[in-house]
This record gives sequence, C-alpha cells and structure tokens, in this order.
Amino acid sequence: MYRKLLSLSLAVLFALSLVACSPDPSTDNPVNPGQSSSDATSVSNPAVLSDPNHYVETISDNLKIDARIVPLPDDAEPGVYLGSVPQLNQEIVDNFLATLGDSVAVVNQDEYLDELKMWNYFLDTEKQAFFGSNYSVESIDVPDYRLSYSSSQWHWYNNVIHYKEPYQRVRYPEQDNSHRYQEPKSFAFATEDEALEQVQAILNSLGIYNAEVIETLYLDHAIMAEEEKTPLSLNAMTGKGGEPEYKPQWTEDDDAYYFIFNIAHTGIYLQPSMNANTDLPYAGSTVDVLYGKDGLVWLVIGNPWVFGELVESAEALMPTEDVISRVKEILQFSATPYTRTVDEIALRYYYRQDGDRILLRPCWVASVLGEDIPNEFMGQVMGEPYDDYSFIIFDAITGQEL
Repeated sequence: MYRKLLSLSLAVLFALSLVACSPDPSTDNPVNPGQSSSDATSVSNPAVLSDPNHYVETISDNLKIDARIVPLPDDAEPGVYLGSVPQLNQEIVDNFLATLGDSVAVVNQDEYLDELKMWNYFLDTEKQAFFGSNYSVESIDVPDYRLSYSSSQWHWYNNVIHYKEPYQRVRYPEQDNSHRYQEPKSFAFATEDEALEQVQAILNSLGIYNAEVIETLYLDHAIMAEEEKTPLSLNAMTGKGGEPEYKPQWTEDDDAYYFIFNIAHTGIYLQPSMNANTDLPYAGSTVDVLYGKDGLVWLVIGNPWVFGELVESAEALMPTEDVISRVKEILQFSATPYTRTVDEIALRYYYRQDGDRILLRPCWVASVLGEDIPNEFMGQVMGEPYDDYSFIIFDAITGQEL
C-alpha cells in the first residue's frame, strides 16, 4: 500500500475510504488448479531447513530461494482473534484537538454515498482535521476508523517527502526519496525516543495501543532544503499547474521525525495489502505521524485493528518447511521468462469477514522479487524492463492460498 504526504488531507481520507486497494502483484501467481483447499496443508517433498532463519535453494536458472525467514518474537501468540477498531466519534476528536491546544472555528458534517459520514474541522490556527464514522459492506457494518490531522506547516514537508513502502521502491525508485532521511539523528527539540513517547501518548488517547514503528525518517532541515530543489519535489509542487512555492527558510525549528507504524499483535504485523478475494474488501491499516518541535505536524490513521478474544489457537500452524514447499510448487507452476527470487518469508495477520464478525487470522507471506520483467501490454513493448515484488500468501492454519 502506497503512503505519501498527500497534497490534501481530504485526499488521504478519501483513499482510505475506498473498499478496494490497488491491485496486488500477487495476482500474477495462479494457484495450482489440481490442488483443492481441502488438501492445502498437504505438500509433497517438504523442504529441509538447516538454518531456521535462512533458506537457500536454486530451483532453475531463473528461479531461486534465498530467503530470510523472519523469526517469531519469544512472546508471540499466533492464533485467530476477533477483530474490531477503536470507537471514533465527534467527542473523542474534540478532546483530541483540545489536547493539542486547538479551538474549532467551523465544523461541517457531510454524508458520503449515504453510508459514510465525514466531519471536516476548520481550526482557527489554519490547521485542519477530518474524520469519518461507520460504513456498511454488504451484510456487515464495518466500524470504519479514519482520522487525518494537518498543521499549518505540513504542506512544506509534503513538498519534500516522497515516501513509498520498501517493496514499492524497487518498482518506482525515481518516485521515492526516503533514503535521504534514513540516517538516524537526534534533534535538539527531542530525542527519537522522547518524540515517540509523545506520539504514543497521542495514539493512546485515540484508542490505539498496538501500533509499532516499522520505519522512522529523520527530517533534517538542511536535507529538506536540498530536496526542495530537486526535480521530484518540483514536479510534486507543480503537478496541478501553477508556480512552485518554496519555503522561505529551513531552520533547526523545522527538524522532525516521521514515524511509520504497523498494527501488530505480540510482535506479528498485519499484512498491509493482499488480493481482495475475501468476503470483506482488503485495505490494510495506516498509522503515520510526523512530529516536530511544536508537536504534531501531520497524522493519518486508517482502520487500526484491535485484536480481541482468541477464537482459535494456532497449534496446527502451517510449518515453515511446508510453506517453502508450497511456494516452490506455485512458482514452478507459473513459469516466467524473467528471474524470480524469494527473499523473505514471514508470519503476518490478515482480516476477513466471517458471518457477522471480523476475524484476524495468521498467514504466511513469501516476498518474491522479479528482475528484468518485460514492460509489455498486449504484446507491445511499453518501456524498459523493470524490477518488482509480488507476494504469495497462505492462511497459516488451513494452508489455503489467499
């Protein structure tokens, strides 16, 4: 799922409200038609692991496995859990804004498609906040949690931060500048830990307790001043026409931390995106926060799932050896003219509808790097070959491919 500081906070919320995410590359990996869900956990020639955290095998000239197997935390408790999202209403948002010291000038309430209610706050400090309530998908009411907040300074950061998730950087390296902000730094206004503590307190006030940082960008003012002059930033500023607007001056007061979170349960993360072939359209979760000297600069939250009651234990969790064997079978079945390498296998969670409830289920995810993929459409060459990731995902208990 692609994350970027969008030019309008409302655009962020609109994207989060969509019931379908962008197509996942894993749809290029068809399941073996000879394998039914009933025998999904049965594999032939299971792999033999000599190293529990790494597996290497050359299957053919253009197909191999050189995979890091992400170890489970010592306190991991994989299983099937009831899923929900925290309550979000106007009172909670009012209290959240009051904590930040903002007073509301105008509140507009609108309805989106007669299902999704949205509130638009115009704050007297030239800040804005948006949030939405519930919407319905077929027979089930989804407690949709979407909140966006932006300060009067956020657009300057939006001009110079062009962020793509790690697997997307392979496909679109020219659209990402996150590498410019990855060197750890401690800014004068707060250390990284001190800033994160304040951010966690903000998230806790919004009912979010299970968000874990997966990446931090260190927004140094000197680097942002340089990035503002790059073609990437210039294109972002002038993409809709008009003249670029440069910040008059970048100083230490503009230094900030950009925290990218993922929802987790006992150290096992939620899968951010996958095929939308479950009963409930899949959009993942989003929790991104930009925090600077004056506090919260930008925040966007979408569906931060909460793990509730344990419904089914994972005693029959699909073993890693069987996962590797299943991955090999599918990769060999879907032959390609380009090189593919499985470079990571990890246990994750995904959500799906089960009658009138949402279940959070464990799944195995294999990341597959394709290199020099032909850039063709309907037999016509559209451009230079490219690299990209696809994903093979199994339910970790049933073994069913998702």
